[in-house]
Amino acid sequence: TPQVSTMDIPSLPPLPSNTQIPSSTSRNLIHNTSLHRIDNIYSSRASIQRARTRSDSVHFPTNKFPNECAILAKTKEVTLENHSIKKQPIEIRVQCIFSRVGEIDTLNERYTAELFFEASWYDESQKIGTEYDPHGHFNPQLVVLNHLGDSLKHEKWHSITKITADDIVEITEHHKIRGVFWERMELNHFPYDVQELSLSITTPLTTHDIYFIQNKEKLSGVNRIVFSDEQSWHLYEHVEFTYEQHCEEYSLNQNQVHPVVVCTCHVGRKCGYYIW
Repeated sequence: TPQVSTMDIPSLPPLPSNTQIPSSTSRNLIHNTSLHRIDNIYSSRASIQRARTRSDSVHFPTNKFPNECAILAKTKEVTLENHSIKKQPIEIRVQCIFSRVGEIDTLNERYTAELFFEASWYDESQKIGTEYDPHGHFNPQLVVLNHLGDSLKHEKWHSITKITADDIVEITEHHKIRGVFWERMELNHFPYDVQELSLSITTPLTTHDIYFIQNKEKLSGVNRIVFSDEQSWHLYEHVEFTYEQHCEEYSLNQNQVHPVVVCTCHVGRKCGYYIW
């Protein structure tokens, strides 16, 4: 006779002999028993999987992990150095000669003059050969700040001088400037007043790019021989340099500060011309 396999079914409390079990209840009983066995199977598999995950930890090869750490540390160090390095502004050495001083108009606060202005700087990039290109190489972009109207006549040219054997060159920008310039006149001590006649030079570059300094190797001065207003004024020989900073008003770039160099000579009024 064939043997029939039996399945263990959890024991249930006995029912009275006269009690009838509905078909729906019988189906639910078998269904719940199957779900109970399935839950036990999945829970045992999950516990085995968790145990396997804990034991099967990932190990990096000892010959690669230190190298990767060293590369990351080196990259971070280079990044910090790049952030810490700041671009140094270029030093612009200036010279100014008042070659001709014309009429001085104290009433309208202006004067006429012809000036010779030089700006020199060093270039260590070794990219400049025998010719300087203001469009391709560094250019301070100097402009006159206190001229009046369209009277300004501005000529400009460049020269290159090799300084050392390390291919460091000095670039000099020469300016010949003629025109009418505005100057604030102080008449509090008239007729014993001394007036300042100045030339203001600025640039669209900021103080982070360049800064001005007087050229000690090339002396500045005033040509006193050619002075058309010498009957009323005494022209002094020395030239003073002052350095200012200019912020653009009514501009979106108000945080940008531009350097300004002011070259000044002095004239003293001859009081004997008015007192007699």
